[in-house]
Amino acid sequence: FTDADIVTGGSEHTILPVKEAVALLKRSNRATEAYIIKHTDHSFTGKEEKLSRLVVSFLRRVTARRP
Repeated sequence: FTDADIVTGGSEHTILPVKEAVALLKRSNRATEAYIIKHTDHSFTGKEEKLSRLVVSFLRRVTARRP
């Protein structure tokens, strides 16, 4: 990443603003959901349980919609 890729305070790494990136994803996949887990690193150190809950919850909702 370059300085241009890092958004305010280094808390987000994206070329586009996060809202625009999520909007693009939602247009291409209506099941898209996005969450920001603050105060962690790229390995989600210290936030593993929160990440796990989000992923499991998402998978339950998505698979429940399938016939």
